[in-house]
Amino acid sequence: MSIIVKKYNSSYFEVWDNFIDTSNNGTIFNSRKFLNYHINKKFVDHSLIFEKNNEVLAVLSAALVVQKNERALISHPGASFGSLVYKKSLSFKETIEITKLLKNYAKKNNFNKIFITFAPSVYSALNSDYFEYSLYCIGAEIQKLEMSSIVNLHQSYEVVKRNIKPSHLQAARKAEKNDIRIKISKNYKDFYSILLDNLELRHEVNPTHSLQELEKLVGIFSEQIILFSAYNNDKMIAGVVNFICNNNTVLAFYICQNYKFQKFRPLNLLFTHIFKWAINKGFKHYDFGLFTDDGTPNYGLAKYKENYGAKGYFRKSLKVNI
Repeated sequence: MSIIVKKYNSSYFEVWDNFIDTSNNGTIFNSRKFLNYHINKKFVDHSLIFEKNNEVLAVLSAALVVQKNERALISHPGASFGSLVYKKSLSFKETIEITKLLKNYAKKNNFNKIFITFAPSVYSALNSDYFEYSLYCIGAEIQKLEMSSIVNLHQSYEVVKRNIKPSHLQAARKAEKNDIRIKISKNYKDFYSILLDNLELRHEVNPTHSLQELEKLVGIFSEQIILFSAYNNDKMIAGVVNFICNNNTVLAFYICQNYKFQKFRPLNLLFTHIFKWAINKGFKHYDFGLFTDDGTPNYGLAKYKENYGAKGYFRKSLKVNI
């Protein structure tokens, strides 16, 4: 039988999330639980399922967004990245067929464009460029290239520690000498207050999530969203919200500190603790997030993350004109 494409509906909820959990490259951002959490939806879900003989081969978390009177199929406007999520054994021929089906589906449903953002390659259990190649075959072009800083954790903590700049390790020791304590916390209210101050002082932007949205997400993903906090006495002075994206990779989604306590270097101590925790849990990579903005590099941010042993990986966005 040929591969067929179906539009997602709620009856596929369990099938979809089970597939994400066992797929080659699925992440928390592709799960229905994540995609359905948005409090104020600004898009119309238009996710797709690709099946053969009643077996799911791939899925595309996507939404319809109208841009300048054009209908765009975006994967996914409510997530850091989307892309086609596929089973580990998917063949090259099947990827070619799926991308052709995708373009034909978009044409029949009056879409003008398809936008797909890939997760960095380390999020895949088995690295493969089949889908990227297949998208180029149907006319895809690069819309945007971003770079993410990623630390290889697929080694012992002592090896990871040796890749951290000595001054950063010295700063972590300074934090310990000043009795800065690191612990996993559920106090998102205090964390969010620090985050708002950080963004206002340094970036003049708002967080991706409201406090209400973040707390709702944590309620849904209590085992996959972990807040590591640094405390001076009983006061939270820094924190990192980590998303366990899949079995391979942890993403630092929010990083912030109270700059009144910067002299204690709490972030340096936080990251050494987080690396050790992630290695003990069996994760292979730690994603520090982007150091580019619309393709423009922030050299200082890149250097800061390199000091922890991070290297740059692409987060590619492709566009297909229909």
